[in-house]
Amino acid sequence: LEKELENLKKQNEQLQEIYQKNSDIRDLVNSGLLDLLKTWKDQE
Repeated sequence: LEKELENLKKQNEQLQEIYQKNSDIRDLVNSGLLDLLKTWKDQE
């Protein structure tokens, strides 16, 4: 049981890291899209 808990903890940490990276990517994409929309509107 002790080992199972350790494994679950590790998996949880990995998931947290992945989630963190994904939200960073999401933020980058969102800000990039906003910049694109702004420049696009400015050109009209």
